[in-house]
Parts: sequence; structure tokens; C-alpha cells
Amino acid sequence: MLINVPQYIDVEDKIAGPLTAKQLGWIVGLGIILLVLWNMLPKPVFFILGLPLSVLFVALAFYKPYGQPLGSFVIFGIMYFSARKCISGKGLRKEMSKPPRKSKRRKNIYRKNGSPRSH
Repeated sequence: MLINVPQYIDVEDKIAGPLTAKQLGWIVGLGIILLVLWNMLPKPVFFILGLPLSVLFVALAFYKPYGQPLGSFVIFGIMYFSARKCISGKGLRKEMSKPPRKSKRRKNIYRKNGSPRSH
């Protein structure tokens, strides 16, 4: 009995042309924010704020560092830097504060010419 297994299960479905649902959401969100800013701000201020905002939203929609979407990459970075870190080094500090031990000298079992002594 043969069963057809889909080959590309890791690929997101395309909704509108070549855009996935997440990409379309970021672009529509950018359009809504730019429309609100266009109506609220003077035009020079709109262009000063709109360009970096557009670059940010386009990067969130299309850029994938290390194969992950930029949005999840940023969220993981925020979680990493805001998480509590456990640093345990108390025992290490005690060991480092003690002076180093003197090593015991081994008896020389070799003669001056390098051959072993016979007992």
C-alpha cells in the first residue's frame, strides 16, 4: 500500500502571490501605520520617520538570519537578555585566592648520562 507524503512541509503557504500570511501581515501593518502617520504628521517629519519604519517592517517581513524570521530572532534576543543568569563561581574564587601548592620533587632515577640506574 503506497501513501503519498507531502515533500515540502517546512514551506509556508503562499496567500497573495509570492507572499506568505506573515509577510502580508507585516506589509499591511506597515501600510496602516504609514497611513496614520501621513494624516497626523507634517510631511517632512513623516518622511523622516517613514523611511526607517519602512525598512524595519520590510526586514521583519523578508529577512531571515540563520533561517529564522527576524521577528522571532528579535524576540529570542530580548528573552535572552532579560532572563536571569545563574553565575556560580564562589568555589572558583576560593581556589584562586589560595597560593599555589609547591610540587614535590621526584627523585632522579636517571644517571647524568641519561641511562636508568640499576637497583
